[in-house]
Amino acid sequence: PAPQIAEPAVAQAVAPQQVIQQQNINAPAPVVTQPAQAEAAAADTPKVEVESPVPMAPQVDLNSFIAKLTNPDYEVQANAMEEIANMVKDEPQKATELLDEKVINALTTIVNNDSSKLAGPTAEQIAARQKLMKGEQLSEADKKLATTITPMEQSERNKSYAMFTASIMQKLYGDEVAKLTGSTVPLTELPGAVTIVEQLKNNPNPMVRTSAIEALSYIQQPAYKQDLNTLFTIAKNDQDKNVQEAAAAALDKLSKMEEPAAKPQPALNPQQPTAQAA
Repeated sequence: PAPQIAEPAVAQAVAPQQVIQQQNINAPAPVVTQPAQAEAAAADTPKVEVESPVPMAPQVDLNSFIAKLTNPDYEVQANAMEEIANMVKDEPQKATELLDEKVINALTTIVNNDSSKLAGPTAEQIAARQKLMKGEQLSEADKKLATTITPMEQSERNKSYAMFTASIMQKLYGDEVAKLTGSTVPLTELPGAVTIVEQLKNNPNPMVRTSAIEALSYIQQPAYKQDLNTLFTIAKNDQDKNVQEAAAAALDKLSKMEEPAAKPQPALNPQQPTAQAA
């Protein structure tokens, strides 16, 4: 009976050891290697994500400009428009961030403001201004009265500012579209251009009509020549002398505008068959 018990015991002892050894040797190898590779890959990924957003930061506080343009204080509006004009002149690429519908709408609102309900100069103010223009002696109180700008005058002045600001934005917009697409934006599709034309035709204030002419003259180019020529010719017959002079100057500038250089394609066409025949 003793040998029969000993043989199974040896077999049972050996068999489990072989199974355990195979599990201990084979299993840990992939478990250790895979996390190391995953950690290395994870460590590399965030570096790309951190660097990419940096160029996306805006250079202009758009909401700040909109807030200033819509501020009821006429001087705040005027200062904002001057700031925009200087930015377009000095940093045109930065100013492209202001080519926003809300900015154009704010400028259009300034132009369309109904100033007829605002307080204008009083009779005493007008008299003091006339004396000042004649060089007569005025008291300090009268000087202050003569030089104070009324709300109506501030509104009308800002209309002129807004049209000029809109015109430089229109030119910037047109230039950017030309760079990207090689095409010209039609005059009537320039943001705010229709509003300026309406002011030229209908505004009762000759100063505003004059400013409208100057704004349209600023954006002139060959593609707009026919339309602008029509507008300026009509304005040349305006009842106000200053408007007439502004229209005449705009027409003169328009007539001196250089036409775009002729494209070379037509000149090359006759040469192509000659080269082939030779």
